[in-house]
Amino acid sequence: IILRDFAIVTFSPILVASVVATAVSRHYLGDNPAFPVPGFSIGDWMELPAYVVLGVLVGVVSVIYVRTLYWSEDKFAELRFPEPLKPLLGAVPLGLLALAFPQIYGIGYGSMVEALNGDMVWTLMLGLVAVKLIAVNLTLGSGFSGGIFAPALFLGGMLGGAFGGAVHVWMPGSPGGFAMVGMAAMVAASTRGPITAILILFEMTGEYAIILPLMLACIVATLVSQRIMPESIFTLKFAREGRSLNYGRESAILKSWHVGDVMENNPVTVRESESLDAILDRFLSSPESHFYVVDDHGELKGRISIHDVKDLINAEGLGHVVIAADICHPAEHVCYRQDDLEEVLMLLTRSDEQDLPVLERPGRPMVVGVLHRKALFDVYNQEVLHKDVLGMKVVTSDTGMHDCVELPELYRVQLLTPPDEMIGRTLRELELRRRWGITVLALKRKGWSGASYNELPDPDRRLEPVDRLLVVGHVDDLDRMVLEVRAGALDEETEGRGD
Repeated sequence: IILRDFAIVTFSPILVASVVATAVSRHYLGDNPAFPVPGFSIGDWMELPAYVVLGVLVGVVSVIYVRTLYWSEDKFAELRFPEPLKPLLGAVPLGLLALAFPQIYGIGYGSMVEALNGDMVWTLMLGLVAVKLIAVNLTLGSGFSGGIFAPALFLGGMLGGAFGGAVHVWMPGSPGGFAMVGMAAMVAASTRGPITAILILFEMTGEYAIILPLMLACIVATLVSQRIMPESIFTLKFAREGRSLNYGRESAILKSWHVGDVMENNPVTVRESESLDAILDRFLSSPESHFYVVDDHGELKGRISIHDVKDLINAEGLGHVVIAADICHPAEHVCYRQDDLEEVLMLLTRSDEQDLPVLERPGRPMVVGVLHRKALFDVYNQEVLHKDVLGMKVVTSDTGMHDCVELPELYRVQLLTPPDEMIGRTLRELELRRRWGITVLALKRKGWSGASYNELPDPDRRLEPVDRLLVVGHVDDLDRMVLEVRAGALDEETEGRGD
């Protein structure tokens, strides 16, 4: 419900734990419903529209429930009062409310049973909805310990019972069915888990005959609540902190990185006053196919590609006349240092560019770097693989199913036995990424008992003969690294630094 991940890997342990817990509890406690209720049934199918209206009402009240809860927490947090004593500020009015309305005390089990049995006046139940909202806000807002599930059941039961009592003034029948449906609908709307709410209510009441209005009201309440407020009672806290769980894991990875983290600093740029000859010299001495043009203050003015100057190469007399400002064209797409990588990925996808100029911030177009498409995907691949490193399996030739991560074409994950030339050196000294573009994801080591275990790479720990490296890189780079290391590339660079 919170992470919205229903993969078999995450769902299976939850399912097994639920089955075991249910079996144990029923063995010792028996299979007795938490709320003994009379048998409910749909007396008139014209009641179904009434359950739709109930779903709408519950959806609206669930939003009020969630928003006032966080509002009360904010208000108590703003109070300049000793933190250990803040619960007292909520305890006094809460106690007065409980004296006036004892139905709200504790979980409210007895009151909910009365509502389910149709033994409570509908006007009282309607009033208890407002009183319970105030009580919950005072309790949780001031810092008392408490949950959100039982209050949701109480609010839904009272609201459903009140609605059922009002409806049955014109439509004979028992309001208890509306109370039961209201309980499930309130849980569904506030947690955004309609299926969970339906199943929980079945377990708590043992009543299955009211399945159709129950499903209808839960779905309607959830849709109304989600329409008004995208976040649930669980995820709103993350959203208020700037973290959203509405995205997949891959999207969350990209959102956690910013352009400033992966951009190329101090990019090569062209002054707008540079001559055509100087620009041609730059292209001849650089592998770049384009340069960004800046003014004397470093602000972006445009972009020059090799295609912009190729027709002028043989033109006589223009080398010192034409300047960069004459032939550059505006950069259609830019990004900013604080942008997250998901935004930039969508921009790169739309533009089909291989890189983007990075500006300081909106309103200040100073070029501070360049973000390359390859750098973005390198970060993405590395982070995805790091997340899965301890549970990763390599696809082999057998027919079993394996967890795998899709890599770009010609990239592979490999368990590498380090050549002898690497033994005794640290990963920092080896600089595998700088030299060969290879990323170390994990180290496979042997413990004192001889059993192997994985650990994240420590750049300052020296490699031992029993170590193996889990690496990712281009197939050509992986082969080239092994060949060059065995040919003495590490010793040559060390000697060069020493000289």
